[in-house]
Amino acid sequence: MKIVALILAAGKSERMGVPKMLLPWGKRTILEQVVSCALEGGVQEAVVVIGDKAEVIEKKVKENLWPKPVRTVFNPDYSLGMLSSIQCGLKALNASCDATLLALGDQPTIPAIIYQNLVELFPRCGKGILIPRFQGKRGHPIIIQKKYFDFILALDPLHESMHQLTGSFPEDIFDLEVESPEILRDIDRPEDLKELAGKENCSGEGF
Repeated sequence: MKIVALILAAGKSERMGVPKMLLPWGKRTILEQVVSCALEGGVQEAVVVIGDKAEVIEKKVKENLWPKPVRTVFNPDYSLGMLSSIQCGLKALNASCDATLLALGDQPTIPAIIYQNLVELFPRCGKGILIPRFQGKRGHPIIIQKKYFDFILALDPLHESMHQLTGSFPEDIFDLEVESPEILRDIDRPEDLKELAGKENCSGEGF
């Protein structure tokens, strides 16, 4: 089964004040850390959806991640929000793709083993949507089978979200309970970055 990661990195980083995807995370950038962990987890390719500050982010992706199987796609409607970026990314996937792993570019604390567990379980779980949960709360990344791509592409990014997918097909969701609060952690503000570099900070919202 070919699973391709869609890494969402198109936001304006308004609460951070600077492009958060390019902030340092150890010896990598935040975005580089996320992409690298997804690839280490077993996806065949990573497609990074960019929007705000697209040129500088694309340049850094090419400089820091080459020759890994990574490419970028520009979402001209990134100001419409996350759903528009997901739709843009889905349109850019190769027809041979069987499923996509949706990951947020601002979740660098998620280790490669989480991606690996999801990628390895998905073909065996018997469901079309795989979502990790920590203490009953859904997080990221999630894996979605190709059969749902058209449904997602038909959604209105101005008035709808990925909750329409999970709400419409609850019987086809496999919730994987994990012992990793990292699936709920993202970085929006400078204090988030400072806190995540040290002690735990549970934030973010799953689909």
